[in-house]
Amino acid sequence: MDENIITSDKILKTMICLPTCIRTVDTIYWNGKHWLVPEWREDHTKRMRCPVRIIELDSLQPQPGVGEHHFQVQKTIPSDVFDGNHRTHQHTISYTILMYGFISRNR
Repeated sequence: MDENIITSDKILKTMICLPTCIRTVDTIYWNGKHWLVPEWREDHTKRMRCPVRIIELDSLQPQPGVGEHHFQVQKTIPSDVFDGNHRTHQHTISYTILMYGFISRNR
């Protein structure tokens, strides 16, 4: 199977803290690291979904999750990083963010 195809059974869940709320986010293991997937883009012709962007989870020092969550992140992730508006702001923590187009998820 193509290493860039993520099947639904390989989607993990991570609890994260944003400035205004706590959220559950899809998480994938790709290219030797875990990545948060804040948003998926539908490709109806191929019946697939692709991440709009991914945020490296491993650098956020995730802890084991509780309940349905595989991981949890104690540090608050800035909204602009999570929402994809990070290009205009500087942060004290470095985030690795990759944009759409490299990996697919079978629905």
